[in-house]
Amino acid sequence: PLLVSGTEDAPVLFHSSDAKGGGIVVLEAPSRSIFEHAVFDGLSAPQEGRWELLGAVNIYESPAEFSHVHFEKNRSEDALSIIRSPYTVRDARFQNTPSDAIDADFSEGTIDDSYFSAIGGDAIDISAGLAEISNVTIQGTRDKGISAGEKTSVFLKNVHIEGSFVGIASKDLSEVNGDDILIEKTKIGVAVYRKKPEFGEASANLSGLYEKEVETPYALENGSTFIRNGSGVSPNFASVFQSLYGTLK
Repeated sequence: PLLVSGTEDAPVLFHSSDAKGGGIVVLEAPSRSIFEHAVFDGLSAPQEGRWELLGAVNIYESPAEFSHVHFEKNRSEDALSIIRSPYTVRDARFQNTPSDAIDADFSEGTIDDSYFSAIGGDAIDISAGLAEISNVTIQGTRDKGISAGEKTSVFLKNVHIEGSFVGIASKDLSEVNGDDILIEKTKIGVAVYRKKPEFGEASANLSGLYEKEVETPYALENGSTFIRNGSGVSPNFASVFQSLYGTLK
């Protein structure tokens, strides 16, 4: 495990000035890694020969806690990649990431009091896991603000998403439940659908949901369900994935 402990006035800086910094990986650590008051700037993914990971910071089968951290201008596919690990992310900032900011697979965790901007993919991408996401602001993503896939359960509270292609996506047997959600200036507010044939339909139940300047409030296909502010809505797309990433985009 790694213990990174800076202060508000003197954070620990992981920085690459020549674009060759290879990032960080924690593999099968027996106890919790802690990253507190740290900055990850200008890193790429760890690589050695044919072995290459996706994140500037990679957590694999290792419990980890991130608080008061800042990810910026990393050139890896993901800023923070988490696989098969319990995690907490609190008071974090993710900016200028070429693809996903947080990508968590087969993991359970919480993301709280965090800010995302200028994200090239998804701000938060959860697959085959469980996540509680609260007090989060997402501004400017080329794809989805929050994505749940492959039988994932996500719970949202006090979330603001602005300037995304899709605000919230629930797909492939996933369930997204939430309250107090604002989505604005997006193309699709909420998308609920089946993407992969080996999985089933998805669901979303969102209360306290408000949209502002949203081109299409929701995209729902047959078999999936979306309860919006206590009322079910009718399917309006034959194939959401084909429509979103085909003709609409």
